[in-house]
Amino acid sequence: MSRSATPSRADEVRAVLTNYVSGMTAQSIVRAAIHQVGVPESTFERVGLDIEILNEMRRSIALYVADEAKKAACFERLTSLLPPRSSLRHLPPGRHASHELSKAIDVIIQDENGIVDARTRARSFAADVGFRSTDQYKLATAVSELARNIFRYAEKGKISFGATSPRKGMFIIAKDDGPGILDVSKVLSETYRSTTGLGRGLQGCKKLMDEFNVETAPGRGTTVTLRKFL
Repeated sequence: MSRSATPSRADEVRAVLTNYVSGMTAQSIVRAAIHQVGVPESTFERVGLDIEILNEMRRSIALYVADEAKKAACFERLTSLLPPRSSLRHLPPGRHASHELSKAIDVIIQDENGIVDARTRARSFAADVGFRSTDQYKLATAVSELARNIFRYAEKGKISFGATSPRKGMFIIAKDDGPGILDVSKVLSETYRSTTGLGRGLQGCKKLMDEFNVETAPGRGTTVTLRKFL
């Protein structure tokens, strides 16, 4: 009796997709994504996902999966399949331009898809910087919390992140033109309790990062800056 072959990276991607769409639809999503990005199918079969393929898949998944919770779960599971940066050398030139650490990445936040996109790209960027998986999760969580605050309280804004210098690490900037925060000190205090979750989100971000700063005023929007170092 022969042993079954070990699933390829591409097979793992399809296996995740088939938990949310049919097998035929999963294959269509994969083919459309790699065609759009320009990665040969043979390369994808060997290497699997990169961030650009994942983002193309995200757009297709949003069309086929209506339930927001299932969409988010699907994106999270696919993100976990992203290879380390060393694997990206197998991809054609230019396929990992979004991983360049010298450039900040901006993500517009105006819906749930933006929140997921920001979290996904932040975690991938953190891996490129050299953070361990536990710190990648912390950084992605902070981005997710800030993005959700933007969507909930300001409706639209922007998340930016990039590499710090000269000390190696990662910065995150969340900026919106919303109503602002009346009393930041109160919101960040350990005793503050909010039914909306604003305080918990900011307090959590502060605990996860090495540096934390909030600039805000009523009617003038909010800018939150975070830094975490290796």
